[in-house]
Amino acid sequence: MMAIVAEGLRILKAGTSEHQGIAGHGGQYNPHLAYLKAETTADFIVPPNVTTPDKSVSTYTGLRGVLDSIPPNFKVTKASKAEFPALDGHSVSMAVLQFPASGVNPPHTHPRAAELLFVVEGSLEVGFVDTTNKLFTQTLQTVDIFVFPKGLVHYQYNVDPKEPSTVVSAFGSASAALLHFPQLSLPLDDFIVPPNVTTPDGIVFTYTSLCGVLDSIPPNFEVTKASKAEFPALDGHSVSIAVLQFPAGGVDPPHTRPRAAEL
Repeated sequence: MMAIVAEGLRILKAGTSEHQGIAGHGGQYNPHLAYLKAETTADFIVPPNVTTPDKSVSTYTGLRGVLDSIPPNFKVTKASKAEFPALDGHSVSMAVLQFPASGVNPPHTHPRAAELLFVVEGSLEVGFVDTTNKLFTQTLQTVDIFVFPKGLVHYQYNVDPKEPSTVVSAFGSASAALLHFPQLSLPLDDFIVPPNVTTPDGIVFTYTSLCGVLDSIPPNFEVTKASKAEFPALDGHSVSIAVLQFPAGGVDPPHTRPRAAEL
């Protein structure tokens, strides 16, 4: 497997002519790699005060220790452009939300991005209000996913009076912004009702197929996705998520995602 990784890296570094860095196997010019090189550097913004970017620029360690204790009140720990400047230009960010027993994240909205919430531990009641003032609610269990459309007022509440809950939220913006109710949310213009759904409700925005994914260790590297293909409610929200499981010595070979950054 390490040979696969080495070969992938060799191909990405190959080339000695004017096409240096975009040659394929055998040193021949590879137009696909040429496209990828242009595509992946066109929107790469080097953070301020960084003259020689290296691997540390793309690494954020500010979440270390976050899960070591249960906060007495609801707590959000963000990894947005403000905390992690390398996200600038990549239209993605993340946050860890920690709910003590009966903890609540009061009504708010993110005017710049949809939010894709993944329940790491515990259970959670979630809900949002659409532009017709209809309330959508759902109770989530561990490893369930819920999507909040961009710009809509929403909330999260740990209904368990004894146990805490922890979730990770991904956003389709490096700086999703936060407005607390009763500030008005922006008009919703990219909410796409999934095909064959005539009356959307809380179930439409809930994805439960990750249940059981973490119950065992796969013999080989395994990816379990929650993209538009698996979770149609994500259509129009510019966000998705995946669980990557690596057994001992497991590897995800070199690859690229031309449509998105990966956090």
